[in-house]
Amino acid sequence: MAFTISWGLRKQFYQQVSSQLDNGLTITAVLGDFRARLLRRKRTKAAERFDAIHRRVADGDMLTTSLGSSLSALERSVLSSGEQAGALSRSMRLVLEVRAMTDRLTNQLRSSFFAPSVYLVSLYVVLYIIGDYIVPQFTAAVPIEKWTGWAYVMYQMGQLAVGWAMPLLFGSLMLAIGWTIWALPRWTHPSRAFFDRHIFPFTVYREVQGFAWLLSFVALLRAGVPDTVALKGQIASASPWLATRLRPILTGLEIHGLDMAAAMRRSGLQFPSLDLIDEIGAYVGFENFAEKIEAVSREYAQTLERKLLFKGALISAIFSAVTFFAFVVLQLGANAISSILTTSMGAA
Repeated sequence: MAFTISWGLRKQFYQQVSSQLDNGLTITAVLGDFRARLLRRKRTKAAERFDAIHRRVADGDMLTTSLGSSLSALERSVLSSGEQAGALSRSMRLVLEVRAMTDRLTNQLRSSFFAPSVYLVSLYVVLYIIGDYIVPQFTAAVPIEKWTGWAYVMYQMGQLAVGWAMPLLFGSLMLAIGWTIWALPRWTHPSRAFFDRHIFPFTVYREVQGFAWLLSFVALLRAGVPDTVALKGQIASASPWLATRLRPILTGLEIHGLDMAAAMRRSGLQFPSLDLIDEIGAYVGFENFAEKIEAVSREYAQTLERKLLFKGALISAIFSAVTFFAFVVLQLGANAISSILTTSMGAA
């Protein structure tokens, strides 16, 4: 499907569908009503998109398929599994819940990086002014060979800002960020396991995706879907990375006859996390296993949120400390230059 649907519109759709399905309406009726609401609000293009979805569903297509490429890998996996299990409204509420939590985490991490980013930009501007304007004026009075101590350190920092190193550093940073965004859901090389355990933000991605997957898996179990059937459905609609984490679990269950926790440990991937694997192992064999694991997953999500908030605050503190140190060096360098100029003028 060529068109895309924004998250804001999908969120509105999920909220309406999850409520109306529980009240007895069919998915085709809900789609027709949602399209009509959009038309009444003069949102013609959005209404046209949902009209196309309505026609596809009425012709027998799955809703998940009809929504097209707009869905994230997590949405596609959760909705597809829920739709096949007859628990579409529950899966939509799960998507809303997980997205709300990940949005909170993302916003908190962004706010943690905001102040350090402002400091770093300010520092770069100051260094550029020093390297491009101030240093040339001072070197006219005092040759650079006489700059010693903190004055020479400040000179080097100014040269860093105006030289080739800064564009190279900035370009490398942008490439690293772009590659990371691409790699999180796609990179499946065996060395990815090391990154998932030790390298930010891969560690965060593994934990967030892990608990989100577990919640959707438990929802399928509660709907009466066998664990192996649920896993096969999730693998079919998962991102490449998530699929590589689920296949060893399926193999452990289906081929080796292991329980869920043992299959997770056998994979050696620590997915979804060591803590969740231990919790799953504690409740294997319980009649209300799915209910207990759902409760554990929600508690873990809260713990994860607190942990990530702490990490964000720590990263912010480190960046702020580095920036503060750089400004201290600049002050010391300025004092040293004043001393050198005074000495030179006295000698003259």
